[in-house]
Amino acid sequence: MRASDRGQATVELAVLLPVVVLMMLVLVQGVLVIRDRLFLINAARVSARAAALDPTSSAMVDALDANGVASESLSVELDGSRQPGSVATVTVTRRVSRVPVIGGVLGDVELSERLAFRIEDSGDDGA
Repeated sequence: MRASDRGQATVELAVLLPVVVLMMLVLVQGVLVIRDRLFLINAARVSARAAALDPTSSAMVDALDANGVASESLSVELDGSRQPGSVATVTVTRRVSRVPVIGGVLGDVELSERLAFRIEDSGDDGA
């Protein structure tokens, strides 16, 4: 080994290590976005099913809590008519979890999921 080649591996590591760490942080942030997206899809499904049976905000929140979905981290809205047979829409919104360093670069990301459904007849006809 020549004297001019000594320390070459250390310099290469010092140059490439920050790039590799940054790429890993971007990958982790991408996985968190995908995880939050799947969480929202499930929350919208649970909320829509509950609202189809009982079209109230409290029914949607109770259903989320009963299914282990942290409703305090979500914004849940019900739009449309609440009459049996009509179509309504549930919109669930959540801010994405951020990874330190790379999350600050990306800024705030808000994901939203919408699901349309038909309000079901409760079967209570007073008889």
